[in-house]
Amino acid sequence: MTAPLFLVIPLLLTQLPPGWLGRADAGTPADLRVSAVGPGLRFAAGAAGIVWPAAERAPAPFLATASITQTRAGPLEGYGILIGGTDLAGPAPTYRVFLIRPDGRFAITDRRGDSTVAVVPWTAHPAIRPADGRGNATNRLEVDGRGPRTRFRVNGKVVHESARVGDQTGAVGLRVGAGLALFVAEFNVR
Repeated sequence: MTAPLFLVIPLLLTQLPPGWLGRADAGTPADLRVSAVGPGLRFAAGAAGIVWPAAERAPAPFLATASITQTRAGPLEGYGILIGGTDLAGPAPTYRVFLIRPDGRFAITDRRGDSTVAVVPWTAHPAIRPADGRGNATNRLEVDGRGPRTRFRVNGKVVHESARVGDQTGAVGLRVGAGLALFVAEFNVR
């Protein structure tokens, strides 16, 4: 079995804001199809991958938030916030990701190099606004690492909480599934 191919996305090809880096899961760097739109980011139905501010690392404690709008119908793929990222541009990326899908479900997964482990499998939750008939939905995601437990929120409601596991103070960014058209109006870490 062949290991998945990962590519670091040069800023000039993806039109990411200055200081942002990215990585596609497969395909060419241009396949991520992300661009800056004012203070936000637009993902235009490209390849699956991650983006992160190069200089941003979660402080201890931290709160990461993102307001994300799915702008049209697309595949049943997840998108959300990644935390605790290390070696994101290298051969063995490590991070935890909090994802939601257009069907109103969320998941939390850990990535360790080429393997991905479900911490919380895809689970329905009423706090998540599912996509409407045109595929549109806006949700605000939060990962709150300011206490002894990490809280994962959607639209202000806790959908999962767990004891802190390991060091969560690495890179913080966004993950988007393949073929999704999204607009990230806000992304903050404090």
